[in-house]
Amino acid sequence: MTAAGAADRLFSLAVNGGAYSRGAGASHARLCLWRSLAGLLGVPGPIDVEAIARAAEAARWILIALDDEWFDDVAWDLWLVAVAEQRVTMLAVTDTD
Repeated sequence: MTAAGAADRLFSLAVNGGAYSRGAGASHARLCLWRSLAGLLGVPGPIDVEAIARAAEAARWILIALDDEWFDDVAWDLWLVAVAEQRVTMLAVTDTD
C-alpha cells in the first residue's frame, strides 16, 4: 500500500464515521488524518504537514485483511501497519457488531 492509499483510508474513516455514528466532517477529518499519521510515524510536536508527509512517503505501509468473525473488513474497519526506520506501529479499528 502507498502512503497516499493509507492516508485515503484514514481520511475516509474519519470523514464518514462508523456503522452507528456520523463522520467528523471534512475539515475535522483532515486534522484527524494528520494526527493519526503523526502518531503512527512518531512525528513529534505540533502538526507539521510537510514533515508528516515526508515520513509517510518514506514509510512502508501494510494493509491487513482477515476473514474471521471479529474483523469483517467493511467500510469502517481498518488494520494498518506502518514500518518507518526502526519503528513498527499498527492501528486496528472496527465498528462491527
